[in-house]
Amino acid sequence: MRITAVESTELFVRAAAGEAPRQVVRVALAEVPDGASPEIEITGPGVRGGHTASGRPPGLAPEEPLVAEVPVTVEGSKDATESAVVPGVRVPITVRAAAGRERCTAEGELIVAEPGWTVWMIPH
Repeated sequence: MRITAVESTELFVRAAAGEAPRQVVRVALAEVPDGASPEIEITGPGVRGGHTASGRPPGLAPEEPLVAEVPVTVEGSKDATESAVVPGVRVPITVRAAAGRERCTAEGELIVAEPGWTVWMIPH
């Protein structure tokens, strides 16, 4: 098993009621053992997150990577004048994946995004 890509996104998910939205990091894993559900952990300065990916979906060819979306919290990179996280800051991250005896690590970068967009669908 190996990590082939780490991609910062501008997507957010809400973990539970009352919690702040969590930014999504996409992780692509290649050569995932059959039946394995890799546990993925992301760490960095002020960045924490983890996710257990479901196993390979039916119909996914063996050479295709398994893509997992990992929600992370970002607490570092505070602006001196405000208490909010500054969007656009690049934070180095370490991604670790484990499935059974298989272990792999990769370095990446998280570009801090800003949550809060609301899309209104208005029929007419």
